[in-house]
Amino acid sequence: MRTTINLPDSVFRQAKARVALEGLTLKELITSYVVQGLQPCRRSTPPMMAKAATGRPIPALSGDKLAELEIQENIEKYERSTRR
Repeated sequence: MRTTINLPDSVFRQAKARVALEGLTLKELITSYVVQGLQPCRRSTPPMMAKAATGRPIPALSGDKLAELEIQENIEKYERSTRR
C-alpha cells in the first residue's frame, strides 16, 4: 500500500543515514520500525533491589503500586490528624 508521511528534516536525514549504513531501502527501514511498534509490549519482571535486613530480596514496585501506597499513606495521615 502506498502512503505519504511528513517527517521533520532532522528525522529524515537520520533515516537516510541509517539506510546508507545498513544497506536498506527507506521503505524497508520504515516498515521494520512500524512492525516493531505494532508488536505487543512485553513487560519484564520488576528488578530486584538490595536485600532487606532479613536477607530476602526486596522487589521493586511498579508506578501503580507506588501511587496506591502513597494514597494509602495520605489517608492514614489524614485520619491521624482528624483524631486530635
